Amino acid sequence: LTLPFSAVNLWAVDLKIIKIYEDNILYYLQSGSLSDNSSGEIRRFGRLIKKVRIRLDSDKTKDLTRWNQFALDLAPLIEQDPGAVYMVQLGMQQEYSLYRCGSVTPAIPQGNSMRSFLNDLITEEDEGVWDETQPYYYESIDWSEYNWNEKDDPCKASYYMDRNRTVESFVLASNIGMIAKAGNDNSLTVVVNDILTTDPLSGAKVTLYNYQMQEMGSASTDKNGFVNIDYKKGRPFVVTAEKGDEKGYLELKEELSLSLSNFDVSGKEIQKGIKGYIYGDRGVWRPGDTIHVSFILEDKEQKLPKNHPVVLEVYTPKRQFFQRQVKTEGENGFYTFTVVTDPSAQTGVWQSYINVGGTSFYQPLRVETIKPNRLKVRLETDSIFDASQGVFSGTLNAQWLHGAPASNMKSDVNLSLSKTDHPFKNYETYEFNNPLSQFSVNRHTLFEGNLNASGVAGINSKVPMAENAPGMLRGNILSRVYETGGDMSFYAQTIYYSPYKVYAGVKAPKASQGQFLETDKPISFDVISLTPNGKKVSRSNLSYKVYKLNWSWWWNSSEEDLGSYINNTAVSPVAQGTLYTTNGEGKVNFQVDYPDWGRYLILVKDTDSGHTTGTMFYVDWPASRGRADRRDPSGLTMLAFTTDKSVYQVGDKAIVTIPRSSEGRVLVSIENGTKVIHREWVKTSDKEDASYTFTIT
Repeated sequence: LTLPFSAVNLWAVDLKIIKIYEDNILYYLQSGSLSDNSSGEIRRFGRLIKKVRIRLDSDKTKDLTRWNQFALDLAPLIEQDPGAVYMVQLGMQQEYSLYRCGSVTPAIPQGNSMRSFLNDLITEEDEGVWDETQPYYYESIDWSEYNWNEKDDPCKASYYMDRNRTVESFVLASNIGMIAKAGNDNSLTVVVNDILTTDPLSGAKVTLYNYQMQEMGSASTDKNGFVNIDYKKGRPFVVTAEKGDEKGYLELKEELSLSLSNFDVSGKEIQKGIKGYIYGDRGVWRPGDTIHVSFILEDKEQKLPKNHPVVLEVYTPKRQFFQRQVKTEGENGFYTFTVVTDPSAQTGVWQSYINVGGTSFYQPLRVETIKPNRLKVRLETDSIFDASQGVFSGTLNAQWLHGAPASNMKSDVNLSLSKTDHPFKNYETYEFNNPLSQFSVNRHTLFEGNLNASGVAGINSKVPMAENAPGMLRGNILSRVYETGGDMSFYAQTIYYSPYKVYAGVKAPKASQGQFLETDKPISFDVISLTPNGKKVSRSNLSYKVYKLNWSWWWNSSEEDLGSYINNTAVSPVAQGTLYTTNGEGKVNFQVDYPDWGRYLILVKDTDSGHTTGTMFYVDWPASRGRADRRDPSGLTMLAFTTDKSVYQVGDKAIVTIPRSSEGRVLVSIENGTKVIHREWVKTSDKEDASYTFTIT
């Protein structure tokens, strides 16, 4: 039983082993955890059984002033009690330090000068600590020497008194491994296997307990180590598995479940196996209108009895209860409700709730007093504005709907600039935006004044250049004209705002099978040069750079920090060069050679116009090479696998490729939003990737 640990600038460490007795483990888990350094009320449930000093200087070839790896054999230190849990603590004292303080270089004491730690002997004073009637256990501190301001200084005694200098780990005297999966159907799927051989354990007794340590259900595993346990009320807190003399424990706390933050798990959450959708006959109603609300109910699991009530509750914008209706019969899962509003009803967002089977669904209902324009307002200007001119020109005119001019009325015109993804028709597959640019919506006032007697105003307004514009911008213009009585009529239109004379576009090749580009094969990127009007133009001064994005960026990042990653870190392009476009078309050729792989970014810049565009692409090893040798920093908790397609239709067969590894097995679990549909063991080998096929239903 080996425990690895690391240390630096220490010639020895203090080891303490605390045994949590089998009968006390479940109660210990109520206040502590086996998954972190939370010792909880350890004194209530455990006791110190061993303390010893471990010397680290036995290997004279190691430089102890640098980080070193050590392995501690616990077998001779503890008598393994099946079912018990051991807390192993490693601490240090100032006498063990090799940290250089000033001009003093500490030395390892030898012979009689070494202070005795009384190995293998627990004194009466040590025993007395565990006999105190205080549940929490802390190392004793000489408060006369402790100074909080010196707790981070390795040259001071307070540094070694800080509880954060002690590291802890829990050791279970068991070879039982467990995986638990829970859905919304009050059922827990538990998988039990031998962690040494990975073989399933059949006949293992699995028991669920709630937080009060009351049994919620138990069953024995089948030949594949699988078991389903249904429970009626409450929520499981811990699950145990027993086989012979061995026993395993698995905490079911939410915070200890494997994180899903690195995966796309968006979508509607299914509540208690029931799906529902609320919609109205239109999006906005006037006071006095009749609102027709419809509800679609899907109950595939048939959890609801026949004629189960479906309840609609409606609240006013001030959260006052307005109406409640109950329906017990629907047509093929459709339920309709009629809500009649008063002509003097409050305007704003009303709230509607459908309650059925212990679940609730929400839909806002917007009730507004809509007043149409009384003036016809128009702004005459170009559909594409050249920002390099610096002046926006246009003509604003307004007239009454019966044709008379809106003379001398107050008016204003505002421009809002925002990013647009595909500004050029017929080039929707190209990227024309700079992925490094952080551009937020910009607003400008183009005009503020009165119309003349003819209801016309000329506009010539200075417009600042859009800094950090990623490419062509969308300009939303709102023109408003105010009547003398206070009423307002408006006109909204959209133009393109062009900060650059010429735009570069880049298109990545389509990945084979919709998955990824392969290494050891040429990758050709199409490059195009367009004028603001979308016409091709030849350019000679284009440059490109290709960057490799490391895992720390693309695995845990957002779009906004890509520019910081490229510009503010020591990232060098893996390829760069110049190119030109003939009749607006050109190419960039690039190749990733094995064993490199990962996510890359290509940037193409028109050095004359200043516009930059770019796109990210993913390159991976071909299936023939396998994927077991790749270095994945998340590999300890995350298994990388691939599918043959990114999108499937019902009835398709999906092929999952699992990287080759050592001899073992992988648990494949197919789940929906409510429960585990299917589970199966898939054996792996160190010779080839494993393949698993299933049908999409």
